Amino acid sequence: MRQLLFIFLISSTLLSCGGADESVLTIKSSISKALIIPTVAASCFAKLTATSAGTSASTDITSAYFRIPRLIFTKKNVGTDLYIVLLRIKMQVPNSGAYECTFAGENLASLNSIEETNGGSSSTSLSWWRRSTQEAIIPAGSTTWQTDCPLYCGAVNVEGGAFSTTATIEVIGYEQTPGSDLQLPLKVFGSLQVENPI
Repeated sequence: MRQLLFIFLISSTLLSCGGADESVLTIKSSISKALIIPTVAASCFAKLTATSAGTSASTDITSAYFRIPRLIFTKKNVGTDLYIVLLRIKMQVPNSGAYECTFAGENLASLNSIEETNGGSSSTSLSWWRRSTQEAIIPAGSTTWQTDCPLYCGAVNVEGGAFSTTATIEVIGYEQTPGSDLQLPLKVFGSLQVENPI
């Protein structure tokens, strides 16, 4: 029978909130504040799909949007695989209500697409997008991993004018020792300031 141990931790550095337990995973953002941009954009998924097809990327991120250039993940146990199942950004937009931006599946995998290899072996790809399973994984042997394409969150209602709010960053996943069926689920929270300057 598969055993499950639920680990709930709060962490981050620039994504901050501080943590009760940062012994499994920590997150750091390349910025501490994201600005709302009143136009459209193309997501990482749209860009990679267009590149594969030899076409131009469609603008699938609707106005208005904000972007997080990079997220850096650091895990303590070098001997385990750490799988990220979902990334979610949630916030309350003044005069509008709840807002949510989710990355999972292909959209999550597209956030890390640069070819990297394990131990110098060109046959073992570590890129999320280039893996046959397109899993978001920080593999055993690695402690630090990062996205290499910005996270775009669109369709933010800015009709209420200028505002500054705190967004919650939620990461859901699990840690697993290679060759074992034991999965240790984890949920990590952080925060990021989002500002509409106009």
